[in-house]
Amino acid sequence: MRIYFPADATGDVSALKEALRGEGHEFLSARPGTAVVQLMKREAPPEAFVFDANSQDVNAADVCRCLRQSAVDPRPYLVVLSGHGGTREAVNL
Repeated sequence: MRIYFPADATGDVSALKEALRGEGHEFLSARPGTAVVQLMKREAPPEAFVFDANSQDVNAADVCRCLRQSAVDPRPYLVVLSGHGGTREAVNL
């Protein structure tokens, strides 16, 4: 599976990337955040995107809106990680 990870992945995001590396997944990264939207609009976007909800470069809510408006089929998985707050904060994305 081709999976997008932020170019500056740290903490939990970086740990998840390392855990998946041994499973044979291919990783893509982009920076700044606007490049993520361009990746989603490609004819063959990654099958999954992993974000840090608190990233300064990528606004997870904007990415979700972009994906909802796109014609990509099948739609990629979106994984938004956050070490701050609880369910209410996650739902408010």
